[in-house]
Amino acid sequence: MELIMGSESDVAVLITHHKKNKCKVTCFKYAKSFHGKLVAPKKALLSYNGGSAMGRKCGTLHHHGFENIQGKVEDDITDWIASDATN
Repeated sequence: MELIMGSESDVAVLITHHKKNKCKVTCFKYAKSFHGKLVAPKKALLSYNGGSAMGRKCGTLHHHGFENIQGKVEDDITDWIASDATN
């Protein structure tokens, strides 16, 4: 994302990422680094450990797709968006 949008944003930015993501393009360390450099009015990095990994490394049935924790991730995203509405 840093290559696409740079390290500054005029809008709030939420990054969700699985710590055990094995996709060679979207390693957790890159998401964490991007979050650290990012300048935005509001930003957050939601990271996850649970779930399962049954499919290919970059597929939806692996940590890349938050397999078996999708509901938790969805709830966290919804809560983050809602918190912005109350601030």
